[in-house]
Amino acid sequence: MAPLRDSEILGVIRHTLGEGVRFSGYVTWKPRAAEWVRQNVPNLTLQGMTERMLEYVENGGEVDQVRETREEWPDFKFHYDFRVPLESRRLYIETVLLSDDPHDPEVQVVNVHDV
Repeated sequence: MAPLRDSEILGVIRHTLGEGVRFSGYVTWKPRAAEWVRQNVPNLTLQGMTERMLEYVENGGEVDQVRETREEWPDFKFHYDFRVPLESRRLYIETVLLSDDPHDPEVQVVNVHDV
């Protein structure tokens, strides 16, 4: 895993998370990831999780940029991993950029679990 060093992509991720806190459609959740959050972090909504991800990035938390090699993800060169502290635990949150267009960005959360 390599920390994301591309400031443009990091800026798109930060912007998208910020928009996702205020508006729908910027951060989407695969059903399996959303269900994991509902069952394992019942005190937070998906929007609340997005807020935690944004806080993590804004406070200097590292996002890993991982070259995508899995056959089921042929449309993506990379995925982006967060390890967000939450109370006494840390959550691994795997995302992809569905769109890195600065005018219409979208992040999709594809997986969540405890580290």
